[in-house]
Amino acid sequence: MSLSFFQNSTTAALALLLGTISVAAIALESVAKRRPASGFAARKALHLVVGLVIATMPAFPISREALVVVGVVVTATLWLAKRYRFFASIDGGDNQSAGLPLFAFAFTLLVLFYDRAPWIMSGSILTLAVSDAAAAVFGERFGNRYYRLGRDKKSFVGNAAFVFSALLVWASFTVPSIGEGILGFESAPRLDATYLAAGALVAATLAAVEAVSSRGFDNLTVPLAAAFLYWLTLPAPDPAFLRDYALGAAFGVGVALASYRLRFLAASGAAATALLATLIYAVGGLTWTIPMIVFFVASSALSKIRKRAQIDEALTSEKTGTRDLTQVFANGGAAGACAAGYAVAPDPLWFVAYCGAIAAACADTWSTEIGTMKPRRTRHFFTLKPVPQGESGGVSAVGTLGGAAGASAIAATAAFFLTDIYLIFIVLIAGVFGGL
Repeated sequence: MSLSFFQNSTTAALALLLGTISVAAIALESVAKRRPASGFAARKALHLVVGLVIATMPAFPISREALVVVGVVVTATLWLAKRYRFFASIDGGDNQSAGLPLFAFAFTLLVLFYDRAPWIMSGSILTLAVSDAAAAVFGERFGNRYYRLGRDKKSFVGNAAFVFSALLVWASFTVPSIGEGILGFESAPRLDATYLAAGALVAATLAAVEAVSSRGFDNLTVPLAAAFLYWLTLPAPDPAFLRDYALGAAFGVGVALASYRLRFLAASGAAATALLATLIYAVGGLTWTIPMIVFFVASSALSKIRKRAQIDEALTSEKTGTRDLTQVFANGGAAGACAAGYAVAPDPLWFVAYCGAIAAACADTWSTEIGTMKPRRTRHFFTLKPVPQGESGGVSAVGTLGGAAGASAIAATAAFFLTDIYLIFIVLIAGVFGGL
């Protein structure tokens, strides 16, 4: 039976691809069960097999609808397999990691790009499979300096291996037999200095995303981030966008390092800030960056003032002066999503939504920082019952005024870039009510 048979039959192609993955999973689970020490290698080998199989899908006559069904079924199956520990040996006994189901879920989401740009799905999954495996293997074998930005231990050697392997995958797209024959490019990208520079930026960004992801969530965050960056840069990177991308990365890293030195941010918060700042500056330049700077600098300064002014150490706040990854994404995640939306589908209203998101985050932060500077009566927003000061949901008159001041500060900043008074008012209202 020749390969052309599978290339002319959707059912046969799906059977071949799913059969390959199933056989690999069963075989690797069997090996890991007999040799428990090989569980780690078996898991990475399975990721690599899945990535290679998915990368070849554009070469077969498989519709997007069929792939969506496959993705949903496989995701559900792997969640059940994890719950009942069908692949316990491959998991290595780590029941806290959701890596395999998230890998399948990422594939399901990326199928949405399949008809328009199949190489986004294939290239993103392939990058994860190859680079994550390289980072894990080299980090385990040669790593001697480690750090933690989340729950997982990472190594600098592993980071370097991730960047290098992601750049190799990026370069492989330019080979016609891979770019056109397998991944589905109409014409393979041209390998030149601009293309390699774009690849280096993308690889470094994806390594940073992997570094801040824990408990298997890199299997979701890395391919989604790769898909977004590939959408913006492939098949022919725009030199003007690359300039802003590089400036954004330099600016983001600089702000993150300075904030870490000043103890405004924990290490994980600094990494998250660098990623957010890179995205925002690359997409919107200074116009989009200035409102975020106003929020970040003013809120960090208020945090330090509150810590000095607080007379009762029992009056703790959920938003401490030194912010970690979770707090940075909680405050800036919605704004980052607006920037990503603008990059994919440019519309001036994205900037209004972006400023509204920052205004809400600023109002929420300022209300807490100002409201907890001194002991005062606090009531729950919905029940109006007294609650401990600093508790989530608690409000006070002073804190509410502080939140309004924070929303006003961002609305005033947005006024430099928005000429319509109604849009500025929308930013203010979004901030005031979003911060409650």
